[in-house]
Amino acid sequence: MKTKSIICALAAMLVALGCNKTQNPAYEGTNYIYLSGNSTMNEAQTEALAIDVTLTTAPSADLTLDFEIEGIEGVLSLQGTPLTIKAGEKTAQFSVVSNKAGILKETSVFKIQLAADSKLPEGVSFKEAFTITVEPGSTSSLTEEQKAIIAAYKEKTGIDLNKYIGLLNVSSVITGTDQDSGEPLAPVTVTGVTEITLGESSTADAPVLKMVSNPMGVQDKMYSVLRAVTVEDTEYWANEEIQYNQALMKTISWNADSEETFSMSLDNISFDSEGAISFLGTGYNQYGDEITIVPFSYSFSAYDRELAAIENHTWEPTEEGADATANPAYHLNNEDISDDFLEVGNWKESSAGISEDGTLVFRFCVYMCNMDYDYTRIEASYSPIN
Repeated sequence: MKTKSIICALAAMLVALGCNKTQNPAYEGTNYIYLSGNSTMNEAQTEALAIDVTLTTAPSADLTLDFEIEGIEGVLSLQGTPLTIKAGEKTAQFSVVSNKAGILKETSVFKIQLAADSKLPEGVSFKEAFTITVEPGSTSSLTEEQKAIIAAYKEKTGIDLNKYIGLLNVSSVITGTDQDSGEPLAPVTVTGVTEITLGESSTADAPVLKMVSNPMGVQDKMYSVLRAVTVEDTEYWANEEIQYNQALMKTISWNADSEETFSMSLDNISFDSEGAISFLGTGYNQYGDEITIVPFSYSFSAYDRELAAIENHTWEPTEEGADATANPAYHLNNEDISDDFLEVGNWKESSAGISEDGTLVFRFCVYMCNMDYDYTRIEASYSPIN
């Protein structure tokens, strides 16, 4: 049975951008240290990942903080630490960089913690570790056959797909809707990198691109939404009175504190003989009906455990408890986007193309809210590799 309400996708995305506590001169509680930022990166990327440090309230004296990484040794390093938050200020920033050592063979989770030898002033406390999911760097290279496909397509259309293969910088503008009014919210821009390769079904007349990791730059945000509408939603989905959901969480040891890995990919981004780009495909809504969506594929460790539990008969899905699943495709991107199904105002027709400066741009919608809300628009722009 479907839950009474699902938290709006963009609200979850905005929460994922981090806490920004407003200063209250009368505040006398614990002065917490929060870490926030984009939590997805690739081991092969050269760009640093910025981590924001925010205090609940500005300190009366300078506060020096140091941090450390918990995870596979040699993969990541910190820059800009120790750092000092000046008296009267509340924010600072440091960076996480990849050592590009080629160590990872699979997606791995790292945690940024306050350094073990840190001594904080009375009344100041570190809220919680910041988790970063790191994808392994690309280990594949184009075959001679793939190179020939790209060369032939360039000769026919003038489009050089080499500019869009490898690790590409992506900037995604996300426009959601207000939960109460249904009006579009101010756009939010997120940045990152996506690994793109030539798809296996490519031909010289119709090459196909595959986004191997962080497709459309929204992997981090989609995971935030998944958590927000499941294990973090203690009002509805994770309410102790929802027996099916509670039973699933207990069976597969899935909760707001469990350490999980989540990744996405997108295949079959097709180019035709005229240079037109298509990227929509088939998916299913929560009722099993076929729909048109951007057909992301998901890999989620909690769902892997759920499938294993089904196979060994320790978990039995039921129609009545259909919401009791960790399947990302059930909770995310689960309504048709080929038409303005809701007729509220945020829907836009999907499109893709290459601008005059070579930027590869995708415009599309996702739908992750209940019927009271609207679509979320996404515009993902990929800078070409020169």
